[in-house]
Amino acid sequence: MNLTIHSLSTESDFFRARNFLREVFLANERLEHSWTVARLDYWRWHFIATCQFTRPFDQVMVGWQTATGELAAVMHAFGFGEIRAHIHPRYRSAALEDEMFSYAEQHYSTTPMRLKTGSESSSRYSPMTLCGSRSSPRADSANTLAGITITGAI
Repeated sequence: MNLTIHSLSTESDFFRARNFLREVFLANERLEHSWTVARLDYWRWHFIATCQFTRPFDQVMVGWQTATGELAAVMHAFGFGEIRAHIHPRYRSAALEDEMFSYAEQHYSTTPMRLKTGSESSSRYSPMTLCGSRSSPRADSANTLAGITITGAI
């Protein structure tokens, strides 16, 4: 499946991302494997507008979409050096995850990227493999690298 990356920088794009999260929530049988719309709104209106933990959404939100314009994945800076990636279970693949990690490292990182592992994150690869590295000084421990969280159906 060919997906293209697009900046989600308008109000319309933000509402497309909100609708995407609704679809993902339902596709995951109403389990929170990704953010809910309420959490996205809180991120935008509290973390960004009030606390200014990250740049405005129109500067930090991107989406991967199909040829028909359907969102397959959304990624944005969270704040505190963390990235949030939400993947629709229908489009989840190792190739998409790799592309998202590469994009995050190239576009969001001013310091070495680190990866959170755990129940929400991808379990198919080791954290170093997901970051595109064989060994890494970034590892805090065998299970914990803080920074990127991939959410979605596993």
